[in-house]
Amino acid sequence: MSLPPCDGNCQYGDAGMGPYDGCKCGCVKCPFYIACETWQPPWVLRCYEGMCSSCAMGPPTIVTKSEMCKVCKARKDTFIKPAGWRGKALPCVDCYRTEVRPFYQ
Repeated sequence: MSLPPCDGNCQYGDAGMGPYDGCKCGCVKCPFYIACETWQPPWVLRCYEGMCSSCAMGPPTIVTKSEMCKVCKARKDTFIKPAGWRGKALPCVDCYRTEVRPFYQ
């Protein structure tokens, strides 16, 4: 049985596409999901060398180290280095999602 085609408006798709339309498609996570939180149809990822369209513009680097986040001042284990980031201090995943990513989209 093949899965129905998906235009991204599924239970895992972008919130900007509107409410879940009931499609039981085969959307998959972007390999950089920890940073972008994106699910897209497999054909989109194939178009962008395995990434979502957002990460294809400049994939982030996932950095695993245990230290204090300079933004929220909490000890974290995973940090995100956005493409083109020139700062020395990296935001943790939570700060990236709330403070940095909105400026990249």
